[in-house]
Amino acid sequence: MGEIRLRRAYDPPDGGYRILVDRLWPRGVSKADLELDEWARDVAPSKELRAWFDHREHRFEEFRERYWTELEDGPAAAALERLLDAIGGHDEVVLVYATRDREHNNAVALLDFLRGSSTTGDLCDGAGDGAHRGAGTGRLNPPASTRPSPASFRKNSPQGPVEPDG
Repeated sequence: MGEIRLRRAYDPPDGGYRILVDRLWPRGVSKADLELDEWARDVAPSKELRAWFDHREHRFEEFRERYWTELEDGPAAAALERLLDAIGGHDEVVLVYATRDREHNNAVALLDFLRGSSTTGDLCDGAGDGAHRGAGTGRLNPPASTRPSPASFRKNSPQGPVEPDG
């Protein structure tokens, strides 16, 4: 297994096995221009979670935790297994996303999840460049130290109170 990195859909393709990890197709980009090998729309956050996050930077940490929960136990879990299978067969994988914010988006959260997974072996080569090694099976467990408390999870849930915009 080789490197996994991120690339914005609006940037020119630069090699690798390219997987779009957004639920929606990027606006104004043709299929030919995107040069995708795969569209893993089902690994993207749920519609409800995406709407709650609404690309608000101050919600990113909570968004990431909720998304990780969807990847572990939710509707995206089966899609994640398919993604891991696809990643396992390539030396260089590019997770493609559309949002303008390069630091607070679902592709960043997905890459963080893959790096923190205890079942995919030694995911990060330590260089911080998105390298990914090995793909295992079973439950994926991001680092517990980055998880919010259950109380904070409920406080900002889509069903409960949401903090006011600042």
